[in-house]
Amino acid sequence: MTRGMGWAAAACAVFAALAAIVLMGLGERVTWPGEAPTALRAAASIVSATASLEAALLVLVAAALLERISGRGLSGAVTLAAALVASMAAVYALKVSIRAPRPSMLYSGYAFPSGHSARAAVIASWVSSRSRRRWATILAWAWAAAVAWSRLVLHAHWLCDVTAGLALGYCVERATELVFNRRVYGRAGRVP
Repeated sequence: MTRGMGWAAAACAVFAALAAIVLMGLGERVTWPGEAPTALRAAASIVSATASLEAALLVLVAAALLERISGRGLSGAVTLAAALVASMAAVYALKVSIRAPRPSMLYSGYAFPSGHSARAAVIASWVSSRSRRRWATILAWAWAAAVAWSRLVLHAHWLCDVTAGLALGYCVERATELVFNRRVYGRAGRVP
């Protein structure tokens, strides 16, 4: 098993444990304490918006352009698109199945898992699988962690929700890479 798939297996185990905790009714405990100051909420809103559906579509377009310019074709962008769609489908299915309430009534819908965190993890995992530069991986995952933090500050999610979203997004992106490399593109061996 490659190192990347080992991490994916660990992330899937974390997600499964968190899902069990939420299903037992124990996940609604930890979020940002109290009301955050206005400046902090404003910063959190901006960070949160970077993982919105619209922002993810912009990242996808940028990825396609960069891959095309670099001469790599579009296989990476297609894989990213598939991972984003798969993660959004999984998040939606889980939200309507589990029906965990949000910490604040300001947000509609259900809490578990965090879609913003899942999208951020998909993008961070995709970036880190393609970058040869360690700083790009660190920056991508720092951004994903900041998105998760922003959802806590805004009282949109519980800690279980954002952690599960990060784990789910990572698992989905790794699985998509595996399927696309082996089945669609016919590349055997290591998942990037």
